[in-house]
Amino acid sequence: MKIKITIIFLFIGFYMNSQAKFEKGYFITLDGKKTACLIKNEDWLSIPSSIYYKLDEKSKTLNKSQGQLKKIKILDKFDFERHIVDIERYSNNLNELSNTRISNYKKESLLLKVVVDANVKLLKYSYRGVNHFYYIKADKIYPLEYKLYKTKNENVGKNLNFRKTLKEKLNCNSKILDQTIKYRETKLVKYFTAYNSCNNSSTKTYSNQIKTGKFNARPKISLGYSGIKNYSSKFTLKFGIELEYILPFNNYKWSVFSEPTFQSFSSEEKLIIGYNPAPPSNPLGVGAPIFGVGKTEYSSIEIPIGVRYYSLLNKKNKLFYNTGASIDIVLNDKLFIDSINNGSIQNSVNYFFGLGYEFNKKVSVEIRYNTFKILGRSNGKINFNNTSLMFGYNLL
Repeated sequence: MKIKITIIFLFIGFYMNSQAKFEKGYFITLDGKKTACLIKNEDWLSIPSSIYYKLDEKSKTLNKSQGQLKKIKILDKFDFERHIVDIERYSNNLNELSNTRISNYKKESLLLKVVVDANVKLLKYSYRGVNHFYYIKADKIYPLEYKLYKTKNENVGKNLNFRKTLKEKLNCNSKILDQTIKYRETKLVKYFTAYNSCNNSSTKTYSNQIKTGKFNARPKISLGYSGIKNYSSKFTLKFGIELEYILPFNNYKWSVFSEPTFQSFSSEEKLIIGYNPAPPSNPLGVGAPIFGVGKTEYSSIEIPIGVRYYSLLNKKNKLFYNTGASIDIVLNDKLFIDSINNGSIQNSVNYFFGLGYEFNKKVSVEIRYNTFKILGRSNGKINFNNTSLMFGYNLL
């Protein structure tokens, strides 16, 4: 428990002290005041709830909430603008969809992300996993209508009126662009880029959806300290390979990974398996203990599945921490007391926490704590734990 608490506090410390990346930009408040500054670039996947900024490199960090802002811009990276728009909010949950095909719009003042900046702009707002796209032409903003709704037979219908809008309002010299276009950011970016190019307008794209994730593959070897609670502990070696996918947002700081690993553990322990009868002189007492030999042989394939956060130190080196769950698939299971089989070892699930450092984008070192997992039953639960020092090398 002490190890677990220490790791959690280290996580918090690393997170709070991770190096921030501030970039040149500006924001405009609702009263029209423009402030040129350095804004912390968090590579937002959606609309930021607030921004952190500095007036210069040496000044303290300040913040503004989204509701105070009319515009946010990090030069060449992000552009957000506030507009009064028509919107019908809904989720993709079938039980929450309306039964009507036509959108029931309401006016709202929203901060939107500029996806394509040109004579005709494309903007986006996300709510509960649903994207709402808008375009600005001749200084007026219009919705690209798309809606999921519930049909009479409880299926999901789609209102694709945005295609009609593109055909009638945003076709270049009556040329047919893509009339089967899907309501996706990458597809709409391509469409608006083509439309503006056809009208001799330069285009600037701000789209993190165009980014792709990154894959890593790391062979790993671990030196672990493993043991059965209240019994023996020993050093063990584990071998595995980590497959990681780094997510294409938030400056590639988040990833998901899986790490199939082979481990083996065996031990012998002198155990008290009973007591002799009490001597006649003390009938209420306990006799001498009877000792036996407890033997455990255990090997398995662990499959940890987790999430990882990177704290960037510079272009090549990173701190990271991760957490997740580990599925343990037993290969060999022997629990004996005095050569008598005393139960089987079961497949199990436990949890892990890890702290690590990546050198030069290649070599990684990590210390990982695994919570107790139940191996089997022998006069009660047998709890097994492991803390490992892990070394990896990125092949990609």
